[in-house]
Amino acid sequence: MVSIATTSTASSTAGAGNMKEAVSVLRRGGMVAFPTDTVWGVGVAVAFASGPEAIFDAKRRRADKPIAWLVGSPDALNVYGHDVPDYARNLAH
Repeated sequence: MVSIATTSTASSTAGAGNMKEAVSVLRRGGMVAFPTDTVWGVGVAVAFASGPEAIFDAKRRRADKPIAWLVGSPDALNVYGHDVPDYARNLAH
């Protein structure tokens, strides 16, 4: 399931509705698409998603090509990270 959320119009009524729909999709374990400064991104809420497979499938990305996972704190690396190198942990702190 994909929903489009545009942060540039989040203050308008339509934009707020898009954001609420995106949050709803994420909470149901779905995937959303969102604009970044260069290209469209896709994401899931890791607390609700069954795993990253939907992103790999949507992007037609090989399983051996990693994707970026953004986490809310350095401690989240212990929860969601796998084989996180020391230099990355140091950067996170």
